[in-house]
Amino acid sequence: MIEALDFARRGDISRANRLLRKMRNIPGLAADACYGLGLIELCQNNTKNAHGYFCKATQIDTAHADAFYQLAKIADSQGDAVTAVLYLKSAIAQNAGHVMASEALEEHGHFAVAKA
Repeated sequence: MIEALDFARRGDISRANRLLRKMRNIPGLAADACYGLGLIELCQNNTKNAHGYFCKATQIDTAHADAFYQLAKIADSQGDAVTAVLYLKSAIAQNAGHVMASEALEEHGHFAVAKA
């Protein structure tokens, strides 16, 4: 996973895509691979494809807080604050320490509550 994201950071998107696509079929790595593919699509302004990958990541791993956070950002960018708040709450439910989700939720006028 780290190698694929390193390729993406260096601008070798096709190589990163190939690695992540292979990883999608490996149990235990599939959710993170979909998340990585979503990040690449998001960086290329392919919001629809990114959304699909982030959704897939949350279907594979229902506790993937970062994927929920990215879905919230996409919803926000589309002016759908209600959906964004739901995704942010999901991110925080999975990871009470998700600082970016907590800050975004506060910006929406909601207050994040850490798990007891």
